[in-house]
Amino acid sequence: MKHSFKVDNEKLLVELDEDEKFEFGNKEILTQRFGDLTETKYWFDKGFSITKSSRFYDAEKLYSATQKAIKNIIYNLDPGLNLSEFSLENYHTFVSEELHSSVLKKTRRLFPENLDLDVHKILEEFSNYFGTNLTFLNPITGKQQWMIARINRAGSLDYNTAHKDVYEVFDKYNDIPRMVNVWIPLSGVNKLNSLPIVPKSHLLSEHLIKRTLAGSTMNGVPYSVASIKNWDGSATLSRVELNKDDVLIFSSHLIHGLAVNKSEDITRISFEFRLYEKS
Repeated sequence: MKHSFKVDNEKLLVELDEDEKFEFGNKEILTQRFGDLTETKYWFDKGFSITKSSRFYDAEKLYSATQKAIKNIIYNLDPGLNLSEFSLENYHTFVSEELHSSVLKKTRRLFPENLDLDVHKILEEFSNYFGTNLTFLNPITGKQQWMIARINRAGSLDYNTAHKDVYEVFDKYNDIPRMVNVWIPLSGVNKLNSLPIVPKSHLLSEHLIKRTLAGSTMNGVPYSVASIKNWDGSATLSRVELNKDDVLIFSSHLIHGLAVNKSEDITRISFEFRLYEKS
């Protein structure tokens, strides 16, 4: 079934699986029931913050390491390609649809050490920022959280559905750890393709949010996250404006997604990861 969202008041039509059931939740606010790692921050009411990345990681070093890693992945998959002019921004000019799919299998599950990042510094600085000890280990599932590379080609369907990250563990375990999302604008990020969010949506009661349970399908692509159809009668998201030396930090209870790349000829690449409070 076709469903219409608005991103910065511009209509975005997507295909949702008509066989999936969309339901409203219980009359409860999950941030109140389980707590929210961001509740001590001055920006908690809006649910997100844009801050300089230099406190947490070296943006230039991360860019160079990622470009090298993706270039090597492409070369190993197709050694015949001439990659002398390759950059993250022109990634889309080097890969076919088939090759892109193969690249994604290699880039969606990365750990900071794969990119020569100082994991201890990242954890220490974010722990200091939130005033509590953080880890990449999900205390409920017992699994190490991945860094996810989002490669979004111009005019493509390389974006996921509107969702909350907490639903994945909530639907399976009826529990939510105290956690936070970090979104890094690595390359090609601008006002036409940055991450859309719904400010203050982390404070909405679940009975106002219509969504699937335990996964969803959008535009024929299956996702592990639950798809949100509307919230409090709305289906409008707003993009955040970020510079390359910024980092977006937001509540894992915040609605976000639908980061369609409307740039004409640039690949947007971003990283995202979650951090958890140590139990």
